[in-house]
Amino acid sequence: MPLHPSRGAGVLIIHQGAIGDFILALPAFRALRDFLRPANVGIMAHSWNLPLVHRCLYADETFDVNQAEIAPFFQDNAPLPASVCHRLKNYNVAFIFGTSRTFAANMQRGGIDRVCLLPPFPADTTHLTDHHLRTLASIGIKASGVTPAIYPSRAEIEWAKRYLRDSNLTPRPDRPLVALHPGAGSIHKAWSPTRFAALGRLLHAFGFCVLLISGPADGALTGDALASLPEVPCVLLRDLPLNSLAAILQQSALYVGNDSGISHLAAAVGIPTIAIFGPTDPRIWAPRGRFVRVLSTHTSCAPCTLEMRQRCTQKHCLQEITIRDVLLSAADFGIRGLPSAPPEQPVWSSPRPLTDTSSESLLGH
Repeated sequence: MPLHPSRGAGVLIIHQGAIGDFILALPAFRALRDFLRPANVGIMAHSWNLPLVHRCLYADETFDVNQAEIAPFFQDNAPLPASVCHRLKNYNVAFIFGTSRTFAANMQRGGIDRVCLLPPFPADTTHLTDHHLRTLASIGIKASGVTPAIYPSRAEIEWAKRYLRDSNLTPRPDRPLVALHPGAGSIHKAWSPTRFAALGRLLHAFGFCVLLISGPADGALTGDALASLPEVPCVLLRDLPLNSLAAILQQSALYVGNDSGISHLAAAVGIPTIAIFGPTDPRIWAPRGRFVRVLSTHTSCAPCTLEMRQRCTQKHCLQEITIRDVLLSAADFGIRGLPSAPPEQPVWSSPRPLTDTSSESLLGH
C-alpha cells in the first residue's frame, strides 16, 4: 500500500551499512523527510555514521544500532528493553534498509505501527542511490534529489579552519590542499600505495599541501605510502571522526582515493573527487557529487566477484590506472596550479618531516 504525506507522524530510519553505503542512502533519507513531512525523524545506524546526519536536515534524533539494548530486537521472542520501547513510541513508521523480518517484527512489537523493509542492495547494476529511490517510488514516495550531500556544522568548519591555521595549512590560491586516501575497505580494492606516494610528491612539487588520510583498517596501506613519502611535508589525518574529517575535506581543493567510504564522504561535501575503481563496479558503487571523476579500466575480468578478487594476484584492473591518468582527471576540474599536460615521471621535492595528526591530538583528547 503506497504511503502518503502524514504531517505530524514520526519516522524512524534504520540503516546498518558501511560508510559508503550509508552516504549513498542519504538522498533516500532526504526523500522520506521531504515527502512525508514528519514531526521528527530518527536514524538508527552505526555510531561512526551518526555524526554525519545528527541535528541537520536528515535527523532530529539518532540511535546507535550497536548498543546492547538494541541486540534483543534481532532475536526471536526476546524481551524488549522498556527504555528502547519508550523511545520508539515517538515513531509511527519505520523504514529498515535490510531484510531481517525478525527485526521488523520486533520493531512493531516495540511500539511502531508500521514497518517497511527496503532491500539494501540492487539485484542488477542499478546505482545504489537510484535503487533506493526506485524502491521508495514503488511505495509512493517521491525523491527530492539524487546526489548525497553532507553539511558540516558551523562549529565543525571553524574547528577545521583553526586546525589548518595552527598547522600552517590555511588554504591559499598558491597553496591549495589535496587529500589522499590510500586505504580501502579491502586491500583488494586499493591502488598501489607507492603510486599514491608518487602522486603526493608530484602534487607537492606543483605547490599543493598534502593531507594523507588513514582509517582504523588502513594501517598497512598507509604505512607503505608513508615509507615512500619521507621527503614530502604532509599531514597524516589518522582515525578522525567522520564529521571532523568532512569539515577538513571541505577546505581541500582535491581528493584522490579508492573505492572507499571516504571517497563518498569527499564527494558528498562537494569537493573535486577522483575515485579509483578496480575490481568493483562503479555503475553500482561510484561516489556521487557535483565534481566526481571515476577512474576504471576495461579489463576483461573487471568487475569481478569477491571470491575472484581474493584469489587475484595480478590486479591488472588497478595497475593499468596510472598517475598520469589521475592528474589528467584532476586537470579537468580546472584546479589552479595543475598543468594541463602532466609530466610522465614523478618529481622529487626537498626533505621535510611528516606531521602525524591523530584524532586524539586534533580534537584535544
